[in-house]
Amino acid sequence: MSRKSFELWRPFQGKGAAFIFNTSYDKAGKLNIFLKSMPEKEGGGFDSAASINFKFGIADIGEILALADGKKSGLGTFKAETKKWGGLFHKTPSSNSILSIDEAQTPGKYNMRLSKKSNGGDAVAHNVQISVADLNLLKYFFVSLLDEVFSSDMVKENSSPDSPSPAVSNKKNDSAPEDDDPFN
Repeated sequence: MSRKSFELWRPFQGKGAAFIFNTSYDKAGKLNIFLKSMPEKEGGGFDSAASINFKFGIADIGEILALADGKKSGLGTFKAETKKWGGLFHKTPSSNSILSIDEAQTPGKYNMRLSKKSNGGDAVAHNVQISVADLNLLKYFFVSLLDEVFSSDMVKENSSPDSPSPAVSNKKNDSAPEDDDPFN
């Protein structure tokens, strides 16, 4: 169980940001995938104290892969009235976060933004522009984790009865005879 990461460091005259995608394992050995974004400091370097964290679920990974494969031009749902993509929305008891990646006006570029709004607080956002090459490397970061994602409980825990696709589990059904299991 080795940790993996993919890092995008984009300094730009004190207005840039770093986006760090990484994996970790909990005490039970379950894979977790996170994004940490940090704004660039005016004097140089990046401010980890002002970071925003985002934890990926299986549907989020599917969204990134669909974008990188050219099946979509942004993350989340396209909102016709604003002509913008909604991004990946996550809500916790204390805040909500949105990760968005969508095509920039410059061909071959994408805008990546991670924003967070704490309950009763102001919204904070970190933005970078990435290339098609960066997006493809991000795709391969996630692709390299798929075997592990599908062999863990991450898939089952991130599916709900209301989701359009059923949960996938690698656990055997103890009540079914072994010969009837198509996955053995």
